[in-house]
Amino acid sequence: MLIDTNIYVETSSTAPKSMKRHCGYVIECKQKTVEGIEEFEGTFNQAILQALVLALRRFTKPARL
Repeated sequence: MLIDTNIYVETSSTAPKSMKRHCGYVIECKQKTVEGIEEFEGTFNQAILQALVLALRRFTKPARL
């Protein structure tokens, strides 16, 4: 049985240039919420992908995203 899960990602800046920024994620699963933030240097798209990778590493069981 797959559990319905939501992942939200965000960065501290949406500027496309490469710069230092914070990227974070929130994972919602039933009644549990997990979050994480990391400082990262790169473009906006790289930061979004980095936050998504960090979030997906938290999964230990199959889930419906």
